[in-house]
Amino acid sequence: MNPIFTAAYMLKQLQKYNIITQYARKSLKKMTHEQFIAKLKQNNRQLQQYINDELPRHAGKIAVDFFRENFIKGGFVDNDLEPWDKPKRYDEQGRYARQKYGTLLSARDELYNSISYNPLRGMVVISSDKTYAKIHNEGGEVDHQVPVTNKMRKFAWAMHFEEVGENKKKYSKWKGLALTKKETIRVKFTMPRRQFIGESAQLNTKIKERIINDLKKIIQ
Repeated sequence: MNPIFTAAYMLKQLQKYNIITQYARKSLKKMTHEQFIAKLKQNNRQLQQYINDELPRHAGKIAVDFFRENFIKGGFVDNDLEPWDKPKRYDEQGRYARQKYGTLLSARDELYNSISYNPLRGMVVISSDKTYAKIHNEGGEVDHQVPVTNKMRKFAWAMHFEEVGENKKKYSKWKGLALTKKETIRVKFTMPRRQFIGESAQLNTKIKERIINDLKKIIQ
């Protein structure tokens, strides 16, 4: 796991014993307070195992699925959908094959597939091992030197021919990149924030619903 970017979904409230049992208590209306306390004591070991071991795995799976769904929806879902800014390729003439992919998506969907979860005791960490995940998730200024590789030149030629079409004499910025004699080029721009990992009211609701269903099975 690349430590450069770790967006953590800590179960700060959900891991607290008294908070979790409150969710279960509301769902067990037929049980008296005394009966409920007795059930808690009777199942204490199983409850602690659930809170510390099982819940982080369940919450992690729910969170990863939820965050990946943001890519499909084209924005971040908190209480409601917060749409991402469209990429520059959407401002072009509509003739590029790469326009068929949604924002932050590609043929390989590397960022989408990089989201994973690491269950720990009483908590779970959701992260991406892609070094560029942080700048996409938070936005900000990009200014660094990038080495010009053969792979980059090959890509630049492909983009050039895709852009000029049948007009072979037309110049494009891609041709300039493909032919440059520089070993490095400066990349400087402002990346808009396109959050895909973070606190979400709808995600909290999904996890709470899972907790209620699980604890009903343990306590009843």
